[in-house]
Amino acid sequence: MAKYICIGYKKKKTLKEPKEPFNIKKEVSIILPTYNEEKNIGRLIKELRKEFKKESYEIVILDDNSKDRTPRIIDKEAKKGNLLAIHRYEKRGYFSAYQDAISMANGKYVLLMDADFSHLPETAKKLFDLRNKSNIISASRYTKGGVMNAPFLRKYGSMFLNHLGIFIIGLKQTDATNEFLIIEKNKFKEMEFRYKAVFGEFDFELLYRAKQKKLSVLEIPCVYVYRKEGSSAMGTGISDALKLMKFASAYIKMALKIRFYG
Repeated sequence: MAKYICIGYKKKKTLKEPKEPFNIKKEVSIILPTYNEEKNIGRLIKELRKEFKKESYEIVILDDNSKDRTPRIIDKEAKKGNLLAIHRYEKRGYFSAYQDAISMANGKYVLLMDADFSHLPETAKKLFDLRNKSNIISASRYTKGGVMNAPFLRKYGSMFLNHLGIFIIGLKQTDATNEFLIIEKNKFKEMEFRYKAVFGEFDFELLYRAKQKKLSVLEIPCVYVYRKEGSSAMGTGISDALKLMKFASAYIKMALKIRFYG
């Protein structure tokens, strides 16, 4: 069974299973899974604190046993307040990190975003400000006003997989692979996810389960900025074509599973 070490609110606790470690109440928990993000995470925390300084918030960072300075950075930032640093020592993937972090979060709402600055803190604040307008507020790169700044292969590969998946599943959203959204924690926990996700294809299932539960979804435009620091798990150039094909396969398989097996 996985072991979690939680640091925050001037406390430290070790858990055998993901659950709220401290009795704290917040309006929103900003969820950030990390793995080797030492070049981004400190700056991102600073910018999020600036955006949310007038709100009841916390930043929840679940680190999957990073080999760089990320664990030390988040522990140091936890001492400054409004940040829960969670260390998970059995890396089990992107979506499971989100699920565990959400289970341990203290917020009424959970805001999911990437830790590499591809999702901008100011857009995160817009999602939060609109939280009462719909069950899910989702940031879209492909709705009117949205922008995706990324290398050619990444940009158009992601766009193709996104639109193909939406077509296969029958979703109404323009962007089902961005993983940048806000939802009430209890509504997320009520969803029964059936399929293991390799990367961002979990967003297909999340939006499909939301459709099953008749949850409303409001999309707002966002600017996606390709990471400037660190390396992308999906790769970028021709040399990473095999890696991109692996992720393409994962996205298509997820869409087909949902389409034919629900």
